[in-house]
Amino acid sequence: MTTATEQIRDLILKHQDIDQLGTLTTSFLHALTTAQHGLGAIYHPLGFIYVPMLKDDSGMLRLHLWLDGGTPEDITTSPYHMHTWNLTSYVHCGSLENQMIKTDADGPLGPYRVFEIVGDRQRGELRATSEEVYARIDSVEKVTAGHVYHIPAGQYHTTINTSQGDLVTVAYVQKVPGTMERNLGPLDTPTHVVERQPCPPEDVARAARTVLARLG
Repeated sequence: MTTATEQIRDLILKHQDIDQLGTLTTSFLHALTTAQHGLGAIYHPLGFIYVPMLKDDSGMLRLHLWLDGGTPEDITTSPYHMHTWNLTSYVHCGSLENQMIKTDADGPLGPYRVFEIVGDRQRGELRATSEEVYARIDSVEKVTAGHVYHIPAGQYHTTINTSQGDLVTVAYVQKVPGTMERNLGPLDTPTHVVERQPCPPEDVARAARTVLARLG
């Protein structure tokens, strides 16, 4: 029997039945309000609460909660990064802007050093490489509630929360073999480790209740 989280995954990948996808996502938020479903949530440095929902043989489904605009922490490099996975994401409420970044020998942004990221969602080592690049915004995609977007592995980008209030997304990520997670940072930043702090179940529950109250 297909579980609710498996249904959410399938609907995101097929871009089908957005109304049902919304209903299932709201039900998942209600389940989080009991503070009995910690699910290994963390505070992400880009400003959201990351809640794992499902792990299967192909990838992982996860919930992202930005509250009141979700301001990023003091990140050690820059917001420009690329994933080792293909990301397909549904915007449940709020709005966002994806900026696709192109790197080159010249450009209006930078110069930056390229960092390779090794680790997991709790801890990442950012290894400074000898590669130096400039960057430019190549394209901009604006996404509102009820829509699904896709960012391929290996694409430098940044996602900006353009909501006046809360932003909730559900993303399914699929690992692409042979790819490396990278980001761009200041030239003088050395190799370093970034620890991501656990988000207690009661904080997850409080965030879910806040979102649901504002959704009405």
